[in-house]
Amino acid sequence: MLVETVSPTTQKPLAFDMRHEWEKTERYGEPYRESFLDNAHYYGLETFARKPIVEYYHEIENDGSLHFSEGGMRVSAADRILLPYFNRSMPDWYRQRARTEYGAIRSLENKIRTALPGDRFVEFSPAPFDVPASELAGTAFGTHSFARTYEVVKDEATGRRRLLGKAHLNYLTQEAQAQLFTELTGQNIDLNNLLGAVGKLDSTMDITTIERIIETIPEAHKVPVPENSPEAKRRKDIEAYMYRLDPWLESTFLLMLDGAPARDIVNRFQDWEKALQAYVKDGTDYSQIFSGHDVARMLDDDVYMTAQMRALRAREYKAWENCCGGGSGFSGSHEELLRAIVGYVKPEHNWEWTIGDCIVKDKEGTVIGGCGAKNVDVGPVSLCRACTAEDDARQAAESALPEPFKLKTLEVDDFFANQLAA
Repeated sequence: MLVETVSPTTQKPLAFDMRHEWEKTERYGEPYRESFLDNAHYYGLETFARKPIVEYYHEIENDGSLHFSEGGMRVSAADRILLPYFNRSMPDWYRQRARTEYGAIRSLENKIRTALPGDRFVEFSPAPFDVPASELAGTAFGTHSFARTYEVVKDEATGRRRLLGKAHLNYLTQEAQAQLFTELTGQNIDLNNLLGAVGKLDSTMDITTIERIIETIPEAHKVPVPENSPEAKRRKDIEAYMYRLDPWLESTFLLMLDGAPARDIVNRFQDWEKALQAYVKDGTDYSQIFSGHDVARMLDDDVYMTAQMRALRAREYKAWENCCGGGSGFSGSHEELLRAIVGYVKPEHNWEWTIGDCIVKDKEGTVIGGCGAKNVDVGPVSLCRACTAEDDARQAAESALPEPFKLKTLEVDDFFANQLAA
């Protein structure tokens, strides 16, 4: 158990929530190590290396629903996306964005239910351009957006369908993204409906082609690139450096596994962030401090706090932004919400029911859920109590576990080969 806490974060979302990681480590133990490292690497690539394209896989169930494995537990991709909606400490725009992205996942699931290997889809995740800069500065979303493609592939080992995603980080304006979506799919899209829209791609179109198209778009249709974004030629070097810092991540995981105080866990993880920031900003290399070192010994402060480490610890911590939020830390506890998502313990829903119709539609107006009952109690995604209970029962009944979730990345100069998760 945690014996010390740090001030909880409120109102502004964290890009990397250490409480979330600690709770998963406490629940799953040693099997969660690989997932933690994958999550940290993904955060590092997106935040510090600004890797243009990353890839990930989801498992496709017979009904089209998408899942991934986390610490040996099967997690619904749609439910994970919806998680921030229930956290009332977050800004309203952030919570509503989560709800819209939840609708996008459900729309995608509906489309891939009968999709065949080779079928491809696309969606755009624009930066929150309509949110005042004062609400974004320091800890909120950045100015970058994502173009995501999804391809249904067949797992040759199991014969099952999987969803391969490819996401390209870009700095296009919202207008340019909407125009590109229309050109790729043939669907006209309103700017306000771009987030959450999912379209079908021609089988010859992939993320490599989309990346090349984006590169040819004039600068007048792009937003300024942040000052802390490294040049493309340095991304590969920064990524390699990041992996040399894994002893920090390994020791952070051991601290969580041992139930160390929250402040120690956060400080250790932020040391890793500072080492990355220093390398990106001025080329200072901290990777040799513990080269070849027994990670377990790093838990000893007398071993860990070398002169170099004291200098690094003295650096001011400044949260860098990515599309999920800003920096790292311990948020207020949301253990009940996490349990709801993984089906570990299904708590009573804590949202406010309203009167409406049990009909869930995607951005294109296609009905993707609900029983059609009218003037009934509905939850935040427009499902009635009966459908909500049925959905809960379905998730609780799911027991088969897919292969462990693996985050994969591809080199920039190879144009990468696959997608990003929600």
